[in-house]
Amino acid sequence: MLSVYDLYDLSAIFTAIRENPKYDYNKTVLESVLMVFSRRNHHHNHNQFRIALQEISNLDKNIFFFVDTLNVYSYTSGFLKDEKIYSVLTKATQDLLGLINSEKWEQAEALADCLHNLPTDIAENKFTLPKSYWRAEFKYYRKNWDKSFLKDEESLF
Repeated sequence: MLSVYDLYDLSAIFTAIRENPKYDYNKTVLESVLMVFSRRNHHHNHNQFRIALQEISNLDKNIFFFVDTLNVYSYTSGFLKDEKIYSVLTKATQDLLGLINSEKWEQAEALADCLHNLPTDIAENKFTLPKSYWRAEFKYYRKNWDKSFLKDEESLF
């Protein structure tokens, strides 16, 4: 399961991709993120994304500057357990990976921009997804790029 700190790292990953959508290793980074999601019921550790990204040889540490530091936390406010939120995060990451694979750089940048605050907002709202996120952050992306983006997932909330 993901901790608050892992969610902050996920925000940093989306931000790095937003700033560097054409970076060669974004595909590998997003595949690593999806791997962490798939193992969520088996791990209750911190630094899950950092550890996964450390496995990527030649990862540009100027872009993913936070990866080499494994943080030690004396306090954890809990772990994300809501499967609906994991579904949103997983689908959003898969969509971003699809855009990277298709070399749709402008749309990938827009989606990463839409997503970069999502994990932080989940962390800061006690592992819930604020309704305002659907109305504000997703609205722009839907209007300009994909009208059906996460509509199925939204209907679960």
